[in-house]
Amino acid sequence: MMSQESTPVDYTTALLTLADDNRSQPFSDCSPERHLPSLDLAAEDDLPERFCRQLPVPMKTYPCIFRILALGLTLALPLTGFSALIWEQKRIDLKAGLDQKEVVAAFNFENTGEIPVTIRDLSTTCECTVAELTKRTYAPGESGTIKAIFTIGDRMGPQERQITVAMDDSYAPVATLTMHVEIPELLSYSARMLRWSSKGPADEKSVEVAALDQNRIVDLKVKSISPDRATARVEAIIAGSKYRIVVQPILSNSPSTATITLVATFAGGGERTFLLYALVR
Repeated sequence: MMSQESTPVDYTTALLTLADDNRSQPFSDCSPERHLPSLDLAAEDDLPERFCRQLPVPMKTYPCIFRILALGLTLALPLTGFSALIWEQKRIDLKAGLDQKEVVAAFNFENTGEIPVTIRDLSTTCECTVAELTKRTYAPGESGTIKAIFTIGDRMGPQERQITVAMDDSYAPVATLTMHVEIPELLSYSARMLRWSSKGPADEKSVEVAALDQNRIVDLKVKSISPDRATARVEAIIAGSKYRIVVQPILSNSPSTATITLVATFAGGGERTFLLYALVR
């Protein structure tokens, strides 16, 4: 440790001088203390020396490079600036409301280091999730927020998405954020996919859809079919709670997949989109 009255030591020059002066000196003379004045070496800082003493006898006449390097690294590390983003939380649990079409999570952070941190890239595990950032570089002591937007679409039940943050943070260059969303299961389906053979008849097939719990369906309709390779209609089995979706493909000589988008409106005012698929193979 340097005393308050001592002159600052050029450690790099001192270490090089020490190595040069001790090329032919025995190990007992390889003492950094005589070249680095005003240093208070801790008593336990003798690991390199004990290591050198275990070397064969001829090696003891070499400079104690191990001790020199260890001392240099010990002195240099505290003087090096570092960056570190500290996250308020890396996992956020949310519950979607009946009328929500998207859910937003805010991941707050702060640069507690000594140098700026630049966020180089943001990536998500699904196209249904988008990560937004107002700026890329944050000075020491500066805070920021990554906003993750999850689109519900036709998804139901527990959903978990990850956001990967890549940065030039020397402490932790990559951070993984988790967004867990519980989406109410409003509907049940007898099937989500219907199949036909391109060589067989294009008979009508159906899927039954029912409202779960106390949810009441006010309206259920076909919004779109893409591409236009099938037809679909909605029939009520029990109005407000159970429906049948009747689908018929338009056969062709090549395989096709039609995506049928339906929209259900509930008594509580919420609206939910869900998808059916008609495959011809």
